[in-house]
Amino acid sequence: LPDYPNRDLATQVTIRHLLTHSGGTGDIFTPEYSARREQVREHQDYLDLFGQRAPEFTPGSATRYSNYGYILLGAIIEQVSGRSYYDHLQAAVFAPAGMTASGALPEQQAPAQLAVGYMMKDGRLQNNRDSVPWRGTAGGG
Repeated sequence: LPDYPNRDLATQVTIRHLLTHSGGTGDIFTPEYSARREQVREHQDYLDLFGQRAPEFTPGSATRYSNYGYILLGAIIEQVSGRSYYDHLQAAVFAPAGMTASGALPEQQAPAQLAVGYMMKDGRLQNNRDSVPWRGTAGGG
């Protein structure tokens, strides 16, 4: 990612680090994300929000879950393929596999067969739509 804001991180973290959660890139579910959840929609939005952030530890020195590392992998897919992560996912994975009811559409465009997630809140299972990203990303959702 030639324009990644934190150049130290960009030159130290490898794809292997990102794949193995050993890059120190951290989680996206932070107060900063929660405050902007409705505006964070594309991989670049996550890079804009977290791109200056320092690593949690020296890349390669530890292992800790990092959904932001997978967001970075999605951004790399976009850079290398020359198309959006979503277009690449559709063309390279879903279409060849015949997965006609799979995708990463925004919630507002969700098909009737959408699997709805739930979480415990106040001792009851409740729909989790108020806590998930606007659209699934390379980091999940």
